[in-house]
Amino acid sequence: MEKNAAKEKGPYKEKLTTNAKQRYLEKLADIKNVDPYELPAAEWNRDLDSLPPCTYMVIVNYLVFGISYYTILEFKSLKSLESYETFCCGWVHDMVIYKPPNC
Repeated sequence: MEKNAAKEKGPYKEKLTTNAKQRYLEKLADIKNVDPYELPAAEWNRDLDSLPPCTYMVIVNYLVFGISYYTILEFKSLKSLESYETFCCGWVHDMVIYKPPNC
């Protein structure tokens, strides 16, 4: 995301670069074009039992062996990833879950 666009108000996807926006739209297509940034707060919950069962190997298969924007080398240097830094610096205060209807 471009630094200037990050401060602007408006839909998340409109702030992305052309390539990032294309990847984002492709990912949305996998989840029936439901944009999590456009869901009302009332549709999210904090109940961890809403999460599907998950094991270490499921996460590894998804993040490392699946199709990803990141390379294996970048995963090996996890602490350099922006999302890791954001989490460790205290920017993540809350975890909420969205469970689509009929799921």
